Formats: sequence, C-alpha cells, structure tokens
Amino acid sequence: MIKYTFAPIKLAFIILSFSSLQANATKYYVSTSGNDANNGMSPRTAWGTLNKLNSFTITKRDSIFFNRGDSFYGELKVSADSLYFGAYGVGNKPVITGFQHIAMKSAGHNIWAGTVNDSYLNMVLINNVVGHKARYPNSGYLIFTSYSGRNQIAGDLSGTPNYAGAEAVVRDAHYIIDVTKITSQSGGTLNLSPALTYVPQYGGNGYFIRNTLQVLDTLDEWVYSGTTLSVYAPAAPNVQASTIDTLVYLNHRKFITVDGLSFQGSNFSAIDINASNSITIKNCSVNNNGSFAIYGLLSNYTTIENDSIQNSLASGITLGISSSAILPCPHTNISNNYITHSGTIKGMALYYFDKALGINVYGDTSNIIGNEVDNSGYIGIMFHGKSSFVYHNYVNTFCLNTDDGGGIYTVVGGYSPDYNDGSIIRSNIVLNGIGAPLGTLDGAHGSSAAPGIYLDDHSRRIIIDSNSISNCLYAGININHSHSITVTNNLIFNSTGNGIEITHIDTPGGDFNIKHNVILITGAQYSNIKNSYGDLINTVDSNYYAGSNFNHHEVYYNLKDWANISGQDAHSTFEVNTSPGTSVPLFLHNRNLTDTTIKLSSPYKDFFDSVYNSSITLHPFTSVILFKL
Repeated sequence: MIKYTFAPIKLAFIILSFSSLQANATKYYVSTSGNDANNGMSPRTAWGTLNKLNSFTITKRDSIFFNRGDSFYGELKVSADSLYFGAYGVGNKPVITGFQHIAMKSAGHNIWAGTVNDSYLNMVLINNVVGHKARYPNSGYLIFTSYSGRNQIAGDLSGTPNYAGAEAVVRDAHYIIDVTKITSQSGGTLNLSPALTYVPQYGGNGYFIRNTLQVLDTLDEWVYSGTTLSVYAPAAPNVQASTIDTLVYLNHRKFITVDGLSFQGSNFSAIDINASNSITIKNCSVNNNGSFAIYGLLSNYTTIENDSIQNSLASGITLGISSSAILPCPHTNISNNYITHSGTIKGMALYYFDKALGINVYGDTSNIIGNEVDNSGYIGIMFHGKSSFVYHNYVNTFCLNTDDGGGIYTVVGGYSPDYNDGSIIRSNIVLNGIGAPLGTLDGAHGSSAAPGIYLDDHSRRIIIDSNSISNCLYAGININHSHSITVTNNLIFNSTGNGIEITHIDTPGGDFNIKHNVILITGAQYSNIKNSYGDLINTVDSNYYAGSNFNHHEVYYNLKDWANISGQDAHSTFEVNTSPGTSVPLFLHNRNLTDTTIKLSSPYKDFFDSVYNSSITLHPFTSVILFKL
C-alpha cells in the first residue's frame, strides 16, 4: 500500500492542545471479558458491552479503547466532541458489528428459513460469503421491448408465474440500474412503483426479477419477505444478517478520531458523518456493508486515511450527496485507502443517488491521494468541487455493471459553471475500464464506454497531467461538452477506442492544450485523437503517436494530413513499430513511491529511441511503452 504523510498545520497549537487533552482526559476500556458493573477505567476493570459505554456520560477529551480480538454487537453512540476511539491489547482489530447469527430451519427443496426483524435488510452472509437477493434469470437480463413512461415495461414474460409483489431491477440507461416493486403483472407487462429514475432510453434494454421465493434456486441467494429470511443451500447454512442500519452516527460532532477499529454488517452505512467538523477515520477496516462504508453530509475537514474498505453494496466512500440534494463536504482528505468491490453485485445498492463507486466526493478543495481503488461496479473515483487534487491513485477495473462512467470522473451538469474549476488530475495509474453492454439495446451492438479519465458536461479549467492509462474502453481520455482543458504528459496504451476523444465542445474552439502525450492505439477503426465537434484552438502539438489514424469530424486522416487539415500537431511524431508483423508493444508501470527496476527478457527501445538491454528503472507513478528490438 502506498503511503502519504501530510504536513502538520499550526503545529504549536496542536502541541498545546494535545498536552491539554492528555492532562484532562480520562481513558475508558471495553472488553467482552469485562463487566458493566466495573468503572471501565483500566483494562482490568473494563466494561463488557457497547450498551454500557453508550449509557455512560463521556466528556470532551476522553479516550475509549476496545480490546483487540473482541467483537461487539450494536451501535456506537458518540455523545461528545474531542473524543478518541481506539484499540488496546494484542490481536486483530476490535470489531463493531451489526451482524447476528440467524437460526435457520429447513423449508424443503434446499431452502432454509429464519426470522430477522429489520425492514431495511440488505446485507446477508451465507457461509461467510456476501449473499445477493434471488433473481431470474440467474445471470444476464430479460429484455423489455416496450415501456410506458417510468412505471411500466413489457416483454420476455408470459405471465406464468406471476411476479406481482417481487422486485424488478431495470437497466434504465447505460449508467443506471434501478430497483422498484412490481405492483401487478398482466402477461408480459409489469407495472412498477416507485417510478424508474428516468424514462428508459430504449425499448430493448434489460431487467430481471428479484426477491421472490419463485426464483430462489442458487447458492448464495436469499429472499426477505415480512420478517422471514430464506436462503438456498444444500446443507444447513451458517447465516449472518445485519440488524443495524448504521454502526456509528456522528451528528453535529467535531474533533472525533476513530483509529484502528473494524466495522462490519450495517444495512445503510458503517459510519455516518452529518453536519460535523474535523472527523478522522484512520487505520480501520470497514467491510461487508449493505450500502456505504463511510457516508457523510454537510461536514468539513473530514479525513479518511489508511483504511481498508471492502464489499460495500452501494459505494465505498460517499460524501456530500443525499437522495434529494447536494450537501457538500469541503476540505476533505481521502488518502492511502484500499477500496475494493464497491457495488459489484447488480441491483444490490439501496439508493440511486450513489451506486457502485469506489470514492465519491462533493465539496471544494478535496484531496484524493494515494488510494488503491479496485473492482468498482461503476466509477472508480468521482469528484465534484473547485480546486480538487486527484494524485497518485491506482484505479483498476471499473464499469463492471454500468458504464458511461470512467476510472476518474467529474461532471458539472446543471450546477454552477465554476463547479470544478482549478482541479488537477495528476500522476494516477488507471487500468482496465471494462464496460457493461449487457442490458442496453445499443450495447448489444457493442456500444459501451469506460474511459480512463472522463470530463463530462461543462467541465472547465482542469489539468490532466502525467497519468498512465491502459486497456480502457471507448477512450483513454474522454472530454465531453467541456472547455479550457489542459492534457499534458499522459501515456495512453491499448485503449479499445480512441486515445483522446473530444465531443460536444462548450465554446467555439474549446480552448484545449494537448501536448507531450504518448498514445498507442491499435485497430484501424480507432484514432489517436478524435475531434467530433468544433475546431481546436490553442495547441495540440509535440505528441508521440503509434496509432495511424486521426478522426476530424468523422473523416480519418494520417498524421501529415491531420496536421494540414486541423492546423495542429506540426511537431508531433509517429512511431512505426506497431505496423503488422511487428512484436506486441510492452506496457510497464510503477505504482510504488520509490524507483522500481524491472527486468527485461530481451532488448527494448521506447518512443524516444532509448535502448534498454536487460532492465528499466521507472520513477514513482510513471509508465513506459517499449518496443522489442
């Protein structure tokens, strides 16, 4: 894991404050081997439960320590400011959990049933594997051939069985999977409530049926109806279900630190930060949560660092957006986190407003630095806010279930024109934009978009510099309906699509500066640069290309003709080593914070004709394309 240390601010004040805190603080201890009749003021006299801690009057500057290796069921209530929550002893991180073991009885035909009392149940472990609601078909989509507004779809069903009362999971658009209820069914027509987010883009998109015993037939599936949880298993299963919606709720709190704890088994969010200031979540594990790992609104100076976040059914970190409004969280620092499997199970996110993102931040001057974000159902990192800094992140495998997103993505849309002005996307490594064509009509014909870096709708005054992008779908860098963008010193390798695509320019000319990029594109139908709309002003020059095509207003040109017709790239060069019959180029990258030497099996050269006989040394967060000699 890459690590960053941020310089202290107002050091003298911090030292004085810390000294004061130590002089006045009381330390409390909680252990499953303790007793609630104790005073809690030493490991030997620890309390035994969260209930005791929550009922006690904790005061400002106190510290609360949980015994390592122990697990505590319940919600951790925070009733004062300037508190520290940490761990003591040896062993694994203390666990705050919302999971309860559920007694299951056979209902026949490999179905087991038990009782759970939580109307928002969305996280179930079956034999320690994250389960999902039973569905038909078990993979892929049915197709609806027609629709009426946002409340009715039809197609691919006969009416027997009748699925009234079940859920429908609908692919409204490339970037949306909606969950709604089937209120009634007539033949192949399903009436839905609540309404879908959008009127479907196409008749011919996909849907599936979910959460009814009629379709419970596969391992790791479950159905919840009333208070009955049913699972499918050939033998008696070990079932844990979440019975708590939020494990830690920080409401109107300030100067709270949560350090070195483990949180698991919430239905909504493990940690909820609302209207708070200077909250720090560090060195924690936040796993197996029904929507978000960490969620926040209207909170300033939030720090989330050195955490491991896994298996969030909606998104890993979401700050600044609710189901109805933008409620920003400015001055956020998200650094050195490992975030994986965010929203990777189709339709399991409870809410539309943020589905299947690794990191999503609404708020000015946010730092998103040094994170590893793997396996995101939609977008790896999404940011919204002026003067944001996205730096040294490693984003790998995204747009698994929905697309028209990106590894790193920002958008202005209908918000203030300066919404993301002055932001910088620098020295990130973005790999493997997969795309999710299934369930979309045009996707059936191959249309899908998962670019490495994506600036959408009216983005402006953003710098994209020194990033490494490989194996992304549609484009390495996609700039849509935007202007005043600088794209420099990036390396784009093997995108299944165009290197840099510019569409729907905001203003005549677009005000683009595209220089010193290295772009290798294979496939005659793809282009190094595709300019679909408008004319480019300022500079596109001094780039290094290995693909042979340039697309200007849907007409293909070679480099010389492209330079003549566009007035650009007068000093750019074309590398011929990718012509048919030559060896496959080699892409290497270094995601470490130190120089890394990589051994080579034979001599290679790079775009600039430097030769490497047996090894190459790469600086931190850089990459290279090599051609075998």
